[in-house]
Amino acid sequence: PSMSVPGLEDDYLANTPLGRSGTPEEIADAAIYMTHASWLTGESLDLNGGAHLVKYPDLLTHFRRATA
Repeated sequence: PSMSVPGLEDDYLANTPLGRSGTPEEIADAAIYMTHASWLTGESLDLNGGAHLVKYPDLLTHFRRATA
């Protein structure tokens, strides 16, 4: 799993506006909302704490360090 690469999870969290990972309950809340929202059609929710608004970590650098 990619999150087992040293430093990668910390880098993701440092670049996430909310500064933390979502909880299973928060993901479930969004899923339940979508199943009950009868007016939604073909929607996509970004459940990532705002990470899509900023830069993502340089994955290649992390993977190269992990395999060196």
